[in-house]
Amino acid sequence: MNGGWSLVGIQSEAALLKPMKNIRWLILIIMAACVVIALLFSKVLSDVLLKPLYKLHRLMAKVEQNDLEVRFESPYEDEVGHVGHKFNRMLEQIQTLIEEVKDFEQDKRKSEIKALQSQIEPHFLYNTLNTIYWKSESEEYRDVQEMIFSLSLLFRLGLNNGNEITTLEKELDHVRQYLLIQQKCYEDRFDFSIELGDPELLGMPILKILLQPLVENSILHGLEHVRENGKISIDVRRDGANLLLRVADNGSGMDVEQVLRRMNGSDTPTKGGYALANVRARLQLTYGAQASMTLSSVPGQETAVSLLIPLPKEAS
Repeated sequence: MNGGWSLVGIQSEAALLKPMKNIRWLILIIMAACVVIALLFSKVLSDVLLKPLYKLHRLMAKVEQNDLEVRFESPYEDEVGHVGHKFNRMLEQIQTLIEEVKDFEQDKRKSEIKALQSQIEPHFLYNTLNTIYWKSESEEYRDVQEMIFSLSLLFRLGLNNGNEITTLEKELDHVRQYLLIQQKCYEDRFDFSIELGDPELLGMPILKILLQPLVENSILHGLEHVRENGKISIDVRRDGANLLLRVADNGSGMDVEQVLRRMNGSDTPTKGGYALANVRARLQLTYGAQASMTLSSVPGQETAVSLLIPLPKEAS
């Protein structure tokens, strides 16, 4: 201030505050950019951290659907990676346990089947050898030759090289030899027939010694009081997706309800009921609920035992 003069500048408020507004907008833009960058960074970080967890969760969902072949893979040795590796080891242990249980159950079933087979009544062999002896004494050498041949073939087919499963053709031949022997033992008191509806079924795999106990039951119980004109028929055919094996006789018949109670253990078991229960147990051990046995009887007319066995997929 010189000589009493003052210099005064006048400026509008808007012009004065304009730089501050620009700074404010710049700050807002920078803050918005920082927020966007932070969100993007958190998204990337979240994907990196949580993606393995999501993957592990999806694999667990597959395991719930019984897919035990899935495995967790991660290049990182972090906590999630360690959890994933433990998850893999757990699946491997589960698979090992399942295989061990399967092997145990198979061995158990084989043992039970062999035990059931070993309990088949041996009186047939005694009767056969006794008949062969007396026929040789009577010089009925042709019958002796035929019985010895049938007996040797019967045992060869029954043993089946130690295999529990045979073919339908061998099973039918086995029961045929058994019937031929019994005809000689019972002095032709009965005839028999074997009907096969479809020759293509002859190669079908089937549990061995199913028919012989049923036929034995017909002879010992159904035809027990029949002195002549006895009849045993075996019918084998397709029944939808199953194989039907039906053994029928024209003997004295049976009380189906009583036999079923004996088979189920409600009544005191008899030899006849035991033989049928034996076959049913072997069926269930081999084929499970897919196989079944049914009984029917009209005394003096026909008594029948029917077995239903699932056909292999290629045969059905």
